[in-house]
Amino acid sequence: MEGETKTMIKKILDSSKVKNILSKDGTVRLFALFFAIFIWVFVNDDLNPIQLLEVSIPLEIINESALWENGFMLMSNRFPKNISVVIKGRKQNIQGIRGDHLKARLDLSKIQDPREGLTIAIDVYFDPGKTREGVWIDNYSPNVVEVDIEETGENLFNVEIVTRGQLKQGYRLLGVSSVPMSVSLDGGSSFLSSVDSVKVFVDIQGGDGDFTIPSYAKVFDKWQNEIPIPENSLPVSVKIEVAKEVEVIPFVTGRPARGHVEVLRRVNPPTILIQGDKNVLAEIDDIRTEKVDIDNGRETIRKIVDFAIPSGVTVAYNIKDAQVVIDIERIEEKKINILTEKLVLINKIESYDYEFKRENIEIEITGAKSLLTLLNSDNLRVELDVGELQKGDGRVLANINLPEGVELKSEPWIQVEVMEKF
Repeated sequence: MEGETKTMIKKILDSSKVKNILSKDGTVRLFALFFAIFIWVFVNDDLNPIQLLEVSIPLEIINESALWENGFMLMSNRFPKNISVVIKGRKQNIQGIRGDHLKARLDLSKIQDPREGLTIAIDVYFDPGKTREGVWIDNYSPNVVEVDIEETGENLFNVEIVTRGQLKQGYRLLGVSSVPMSVSLDGGSSFLSSVDSVKVFVDIQGGDGDFTIPSYAKVFDKWQNEIPIPENSLPVSVKIEVAKEVEVIPFVTGRPARGHVEVLRRVNPPTILIQGDKNVLAEIDDIRTEKVDIDNGRETIRKIVDFAIPSGVTVAYNIKDAQVVIDIERIEEKKINILTEKLVLINKIESYDYEFKRENIEIEITGAKSLLTLLNSDNLRVELDVGELQKGDGRVLANINLPEGVELKSEPWIQVEVMEKF
């Protein structure tokens, strides 16, 4: 207002009429001068009055990166979107002013130390090149904002790989790894303190060979709730190592010495995990050992032998050989007496009774001592098929279910008397 008055007075004094008046009597001249100024101000206020104009302009946030450089970050960014600005000036000068003639900025570089409830003034000004003479900013609202900030940091977290699904039957998960093995998370102290783990999830359903898959890690708190982070911000490449479990079969040649028998074959490990091209593994169900010769053997044979590994296949965990044990024993004989009342008769005819001349029968068997020791009259089942016997005396060949490696020394024929029931 003061500037406008000075300008107005200067115009009045510079006018030719005023100059003529001022050249005459001093009192008259002074009176005329003030009267002219009064008239000028009155007319100007009436035709071109001072007015107020309210505009809304967007609030611009600047220098947020300066916070990070100083080791801080915003805890929230709930700032007002627009600032209401009141502009003051003469009617002719203020006409046509719009919101894009002004700027409203919140300069975060003003923050030097973290303090709760920090107040920062908003700067509002005319855009350079769009200023108007005789127009000024009267007030604006809001003129300050409350800013919550916290210290920032950076922590390193190992990537935990979580597999989902099941591999193809007969295949085993040998190992998992990721690149990178750990990721760095940066952010505010409250965010970093809430992080418990970083995980990447991989579907291995039906897998039958090694594979690598790109994925993205996720962040979890101690309750295993996912913590939101920018999408796809933690890329991870996951390698899955798969092996096939196959049986180890000893390759045995030769025969034990006369009067001796092979009782049992054992191999350790009984199975191994093999790796290789998935198409090669699909064709392999077992792995044989190198040759174990038992020719003319008379006792247990123990040998360490290599695996006969096909080309293009490796054994997991660097296992190179197996221990093969062949149990060989002398063949012995054993006689077992079985009460005839324990004989099991099958296919009996209801109109007949069956009796035995003797109270017990003797069974002679041969085999390895360790096997014969396990057999007695209580665990041998002797069956007689009497379905074809007629009335009178008859003989039936007993059927005895013996374990592998045990044989009957002679055929056990049993004498049976068949009678009519009364």
